[in-house]
Amino acid sequence: MSFLQPAFLYGLLAVLIPVIIHLFDFRRTRKVYYSDTRLLRQARETTRSTRQLKHWLILLSRILFIVFLVLTFARPYLPPAASDRLQANRVGIFVDNSQSMSNKLAGDATGLETAQSLAARLLNLYPAGTEFVVQGAYEEKGTLMYLSRQEAGQAIRDLSYVSQAQPLATILQKFNNTFSNQPPAEVILLSDFQVSTLFTQPLPADSLRKYLLAPVRFATYRNLVVDTAYIKNPFEPDLSKQLMEVIIRNTGRNASQDIAVRVFAGERQLAVANISLAAGASAPLRFNIGRDRQTTIAGRVVLEDYPVAFDNTFYFTLAPARAVRIAEIRGRQPSPYIGAVYGNRQLYQLISMPATNIDYRTLAEVDLVVLNQLEAPDEGLLSRLFELRKNGTNILVIPAARQDIDTWRTLLPIQKTNLQEPAAPLAPPDFRRPFFSGVVEKKEELIAMPAARPVWQWGYDRSALLHFKDGRPFLSETQPGLYVMASPLLDSLTQFPVHALFVPVMYRLATRSRHSLTPLYYRLNDEEITLPIKGLAPTDIIKLSNGHITLVPDQQVTNRRLTLRLPAGNLAAGHYQVLAEDQPLATLALNAPLAESQLAVAGNEQLQERFDGLNYRIIAGDNEEQIIKGVTATYKGIELWRYFLALALLFLLAEALLIRFL
Repeated sequence: MSFLQPAFLYGLLAVLIPVIIHLFDFRRTRKVYYSDTRLLRQARETTRSTRQLKHWLILLSRILFIVFLVLTFARPYLPPAASDRLQANRVGIFVDNSQSMSNKLAGDATGLETAQSLAARLLNLYPAGTEFVVQGAYEEKGTLMYLSRQEAGQAIRDLSYVSQAQPLATILQKFNNTFSNQPPAEVILLSDFQVSTLFTQPLPADSLRKYLLAPVRFATYRNLVVDTAYIKNPFEPDLSKQLMEVIIRNTGRNASQDIAVRVFAGERQLAVANISLAAGASAPLRFNIGRDRQTTIAGRVVLEDYPVAFDNTFYFTLAPARAVRIAEIRGRQPSPYIGAVYGNRQLYQLISMPATNIDYRTLAEVDLVVLNQLEAPDEGLLSRLFELRKNGTNILVIPAARQDIDTWRTLLPIQKTNLQEPAAPLAPPDFRRPFFSGVVEKKEELIAMPAARPVWQWGYDRSALLHFKDGRPFLSETQPGLYVMASPLLDSLTQFPVHALFVPVMYRLATRSRHSLTPLYYRLNDEEITLPIKGLAPTDIIKLSNGHITLVPDQQVTNRRLTLRLPAGNLAAGHYQVLAEDQPLATLALNAPLAESQLAVAGNEQLQERFDGLNYRIIAGDNEEQIIKGVTATYKGIELWRYFLALALLFLLAEALLIRFL
């Protein structure tokens, strides 16, 4: 047993006071005259033994009262083992300030507020002169600096929420990158230990460093988040009937009841709905977001879900609808179905030209090039097609009845040409593939399929979009963005142009080729965002602005595409304008990483598995006081003054009872 205030032990000399009082009876006596002394002798003999026992018990009670009272002021405690003491002169502190720490404990305090308070109190448990290095969930600094106790406390108070958390393995490794090249011998980890963000990588092996784990446990683990959103009917020409489907997911382990979901276009509310979800469940909601073709919609989906609210708003952007630019290069006997299927001028801008008179400047501006039954493209066209492919333009090759195999082999993996085979039926498509998502309303496996006569063959392609029943491909993407058909679109060779699948398949080929199409949303943890913006020079400075902050991200302009690298960590969710010379080019919707909304945390058993092989100790508690008590008991020892005070009061009460009743 040790004492925090040993100077008070001199007070033990006070035990002499009751001893002196007991040995020297200072009470004055008086004479009482009796007529018969025999009565006095009899009373004295019967009470003497009882009186002596009472005096000794009272003396003992007074001595013990003074002893335990003095020990109370001396602050006794049981010290921990030498290996458990908080005595390192360099200490690392990790305070998790990721968005998941905005959840609340049993009281009204958030996880981050509790972790900051815990960290500040833990600083005072170390000896004077200890140096600290403080790190949050996302640290951009390459080298960390040691701080004094006061500086570390200020750094802890200055921590605010970051939008993206680094893996715990990266955080622990960064503690080695200190300015003095002397990593901390002890590291304190204050976190909810979210599985989806912190434990994506194995922890580095370091058995010499001591880890103190203080898990922050919340009162409830309920959270609704927008998992994804997409246009349900992308081929609808009437944009006033356009539908957006939103997938809502409960990522917590508690059920949610009657949560309001609102959809806004700007400040105008479009729709509202209520949703109830069990833990881990998801459900779709469909909203009408009818719009015109020229307006950019900066919309958002708002969930009224608490206490976790950082992901309650999901941002999305609907760019102005632009017609898909398609260039048709006609052979000597082109198929008329290309002009028919892409004849809707609201959706498509079809430019048709013969193979003998190609406008190569126009080809550089289109989204899709359709080679409509060319027998043999010349070298100039092939060279330009390769260049277009590098720039992101997609190509659809529809063969002529007869072909020059040597010419086509420079572009396609053709094995046989000029086939003379009978018509063969096509197999039903696999509607589970992303290409056919939303193409048809009813996915009938026994759909009647058309027949076709292949005129060339490129081997068996298991990933073919459409294939014959015998396994040979009919429509394949031989390279990213390069599509080829096995049969000309002539009535004498195939029934595909008059089949119900023809129009949606051709529509999907056109929309997949639209490299100017902007996604509805991005996530803040997307490393790169690529936008098809023409007219930019490599030297142009691109900015991102949300009205409150303006920043210049890392950027690159190549092949009519702008690539932006988002700064990780401190970028907030919301709508951002892409500016070039302060002129808006596009509007982006950035949302919090989906992993941050996954509230599953590592329990004590999981933490033991994750830290297996490391020198660690877990201090569990339902609130801040329990955690501090556990840390103090484990690393500073068990304080005994409360027990000694109780004993002192007990013996004081015993003295009073002895005087009164004995």
